Amino acid sequence: MKPIVLALTLFGCNTAATTPHFSGEPSASLSTHPDAVSAPSRSLAVTDKLATIDDVHIDASSHGPLHTTEVPFLHCTSSAYSPFTMWGEPDTSDSADPSMYDVHRMVLAKRGPEIIATVHTGHPHDPTQLSRSNRHVLRHAEVTDTDLYIDWHGVSIYGWKSERDTIFSGGAWGELDRPTLATDASPAPPCGFEVEMSCWDPNNMKPEFTYDPNSGLCTNEQGEQGFNQRSVAFIRDTKDGQCTDLSWAVLNEYVAFDSDLSGWDLRGARLHNAALSHTAREAQDPVFVMLSDARLEGADMTTLDIGMGVVEGSIDAHTKLPNVTCAVSDDRVDCEG
Repeated sequence: MKPIVLALTLFGCNTAATTPHFSGEPSASLSTHPDAVSAPSRSLAVTDKLATIDDVHIDASSHGPLHTTEVPFLHCTSSAYSPFTMWGEPDTSDSADPSMYDVHRMVLAKRGPEIIATVHTGHPHDPTQLSRSNRHVLRHAEVTDTDLYIDWHGVSIYGWKSERDTIFSGGAWGELDRPTLATDASPAPPCGFEVEMSCWDPNNMKPEFTYDPNSGLCTNEQGEQGFNQRSVAFIRDTKDGQCTDLSWAVLNEYVAFDSDLSGWDLRGARLHNAALSHTAREAQDPVFVMLSDARLEGADMTTLDIGMGVVEGSIDAHTKLPNVTCAVSDDRVDCEG
């Protein structure tokens, strides 16, 4: 039944529904406990609707009392794509508002019978620059090997993956950066997702395929060759892009300001027709993107579009360099567009 639910969410629209009212301040019905910044009170935490998460195994003896300790089991991040600049000519003027590209980083944790979602909203490439933070008690949470569904008042998140992948791909509708709604109403389903999301278990992040420096290939435990399917948003937050197929990806996620993508592990990654940024070379004020201190052993950057940016990091004999000027010294490279 779950794939049917996903299909209805992706394609169903309710344009006649009334948009729920969001309040900028916590209402009187919200908990005033210092641990619950924007979480609803106990009366709104419908624990009998909270789905059991069969695949989350928690050892109480190693974490202390569960009624006071929050045990994280899922991390999520949204993409930085802007609907205003992703299509057509990008806006690279000084008036571009960086907050348009804020991302939502979310941690789901078990606390006794409850599941708490902590959402931080802020700069895509600097997690320390936060604009908003909220905490929510979930009404419903279900995570299996292939699907996830998360719901709190005003927000729903869906995701899916194959059993061989470690990353859930999906999206959310509702405003993740708003305080919890003091109502049982859910937002009307949009035509598709409002925000793209990637989620993963922080305790199980080992990719199926890893880089073999001897052969220069990406292989799994059975010796099969292949590539991991991981989003740019996941790599941006974890730095782990080893053996990822990034063909046609835009590494700065279309943001319209200069970025330093530092410390990415791209060993064995395939970057066919990928680009550092979305800015055309002839643009009056091109976006400058630096991929610095990267691990590029075995990476295929033959057709990577550097634009006006820089790629700098470690390489080996299997690395395929981009078709631009590159200075190679020992096991490091510095390429400039």
